Amino acid sequence: MSTVWSVILNRLDDLSQVWKEWRGSVVTTSSGAADAGAIPMLGPDGQLDSSIVPVVGIELSTDGTPNPVQSALNLIGGTNITVAADHSGGVTIEASGEVASAFSNITTGTNTTATMTVGDGASLQATGTGNIDATEINGIPITGTLTHAGQIPISQPGNDSAVWADPLVQGVSPVGTVVSGLNPVLVGAQNPSGDLANLTVDASGNLNCNVVVGGGSSSVTIINPVDGSDNVKVVVENFPESQAITGTVGVSNFPTTQPISGSVSVSNSPTQPNIFHTGQASGSGNTPIWTPTIGKKFQLLKYMIEGTLNLSQANQGVLTISFQDGTSPISLAHDVYVPSTAMKYNTHYTTGWIDLGGTGFLSSTANNVLNVNLSASLTAGNFRINVAGVEN
Repeated sequence: MSTVWSVILNRLDDLSQVWKEWRGSVVTTSSGAADAGAIPMLGPDGQLDSSIVPVVGIELSTDGTPNPVQSALNLIGGTNITVAADHSGGVTIEASGEVASAFSNITTGTNTTATMTVGDGASLQATGTGNIDATEINGIPITGTLTHAGQIPISQPGNDSAVWADPLVQGVSPVGTVVSGLNPVLVGAQNPSGDLANLTVDASGNLNCNVVVGGGSSSVTIINPVDGSDNVKVVVENFPESQAITGTVGVSNFPTTQPISGSVSVSNSPTQPNIFHTGQASGSGNTPIWTPTIGKKFQLLKYMIEGTLNLSQANQGVLTISFQDGTSPISLAHDVYVPSTAMKYNTHYTTGWIDLGGTGFLSSTANNVLNVNLSASLTAGNFRINVAGVEN
């Protein structure tokens, strides 16, 4: 049989009693309830048998995965993580310093409180189909929505906002704003020295051009007419002298090109009228005679004034007939004696056609009306005004 172990024990049930001696069993393995009160002893391997050690249903695992070693658990601190055990069995795990996280670990969400700053040496980039959306650039909010191709963010007055809009050649400043300090988009060209130079306009907004004749062959090609009759109007002035010409010269509104030999001097070529208007005037003040096409200026070249035979006014005397460019007087006027009662043998009044010559009178402002002005009202009869010219 196997070896049976026992020990002699003394026990004291009460202080008034004497020690009692008794024998207790010693076991290396447990057979169950029958070994209750037995004294456990280490086995041949120097350890308690598993039948003696109570079985506890605890599994050691990390992040849901059982640990390779189930008989011991040793907590080890990592980067910026400290682990400390106290004498009460407590274990403190604490983060110290900054804990870095991979950008790929950031999940989708909305942050309404943090200020996130990309500092010196850092950058935020997109690759592939990645997007980086922004509502501000350098602290300037960009508002509005794209409606069609070609729009860009344009800074608004005050430089505290920008909107999606079409690029403007003159910028956001209105026409007439002083150029200095604004740096608008300018159109330039190469000057004779090979340097860049700005193109300028005159007081009426017309492009300044200097046509140089002589010193070599040259030609000018003008594409698209500038008036409604397919005519290109060119004013040539300040020619130094007559220019030698060979071949033919075509002059606007001439029926055909004209053969030329020798030399020709061009200065203030006359313009031919292609617009005609007529009207009656009998009241004092302005009466409109010619209302130009929207955006155009009238250019008066010829006119004729006629008066009926029964002309009369409240007070006999000289009546002045004049023209006005809108409400600005034109230096054209006629004085006519008009009686208070129509005379039986009144002479029919007419100026005949008056040719202003050359380019005539050009209105100062687009859309201005050509008015005829009477210094007094007629009580009978009227004046008939006929005008001829062009529009520019």
